[in-house]
Amino acid sequence: MLQQAKLETNIPPWALPREDITLYVKLNKDVDFSKIIVTLPDCMELKDKINVIEFEMYENTISVTKIWRSARMIQDYFGLVIASKEPFNELALQTKIKIKLIEKNGNEHNHEAYARIFRPLLEIDQIPEQISLNDIDDTIIPIHLRFKGFGDI
Repeated sequence: MLQQAKLETNIPPWALPREDITLYVKLNKDVDFSKIIVTLPDCMELKDKINVIEFEMYENTISVTKIWRSARMIQDYFGLVIASKEPFNELALQTKIKIKLIEKNGNEHNHEAYARIFRPLLEIDQIPEQISLNDIDDTIIPIHLRFKGFGDI
């Protein structure tokens, strides 16, 4: 018989560079944890926390030690709002987020979530052979760009 997972995660299927990404961690009601350690890749940063009462942070590791728990909810949860720090050269980047649940009885459970970040590919569609720049405030440069999409989306 398979044991039911102690936690599950929800994360948007994709995001743009520097866009806020909310990672939700849902816990079963019977989970009595001492801490949940979330390790972000170096290219990501923590922007905000949701439903987190106590935590510690060192570099890109967040240790959540207390969350708000409600007797009325089927599952408990907390969220972390993260974002990529800088734009990148690749059209797509998939980064692993490591999550370790440490129960008060000493049991440990590892989980992984993935943030998939895409940037649009723009191509020049039309450009004039010559461009003249004038010393006026409203100079229009007639370049037409074409949006190519997000790669595998």
